[in-house]
Amino acid sequence: LQLDQLGVPLQICQDLTIPERVNHSNLHKLRKAICVGVAGSDGAKIIEKASGKKIALKYFHRAEDRLSKALELRYGDIVHRHLKDNDRVLFNRQPSLHRMSMMCHRVKRINAGKTFRLNVDVTTPYNADFDGDEMNMHVPQSIESANELEQLAPVYRQLIGPGDSRPCVTPVQDTMVGAFLMTNHSHGDAPCFTPR
Repeated sequence: LQLDQLGVPLQICQDLTIPERVNHSNLHKLRKAICVGVAGSDGAKIIEKASGKKIALKYFHRAEDRLSKALELRYGDIVHRHLKDNDRVLFNRQPSLHRMSMMCHRVKRINAGKTFRLNVDVTTPYNADFDGDEMNMHVPQSIESANELEQLAPVYRQLIGPGDSRPCVTPVQDTMVGAFLMTNHSHGDAPCFTPR
């Protein structure tokens, strides 16, 4: 995973949703999500009409019924779609003692397992020590909150700690060992690590 990516299990991506308002640029994509329904990986859970009426897609088992609901979609309606790759989420480990214990990550859907996965280099600000730490993921429910996350809390803006102005996101464990092995020239000009 890249430094700012968060591996999220597919089941969680299908349970949590992002409300997206229908407009001319996303109408086709949201209709397709409604046709997929609640069971697919790029589906949707709820249609919220402009009048305020909510339609839960879990009751529409037949593809024809979902298609008819998709064709009824109009500008201004809101579709609560599943999480997809590159959606922004807030990741947190309690207790939140400083700003780096809440950072914005990009979602990367994973098919295996039921746990969150993140780059080991980013675990230091969370004070995560791999002994069963509980982490929480929060999904923004408006464009404004998603933009706030992206501007105020992305991982790349949390690299330097505010208390002592020292790096708090640094290479650790396998990254450090791999960098050493690939750059160590102890046998003349040739590196001691030869890729296969």
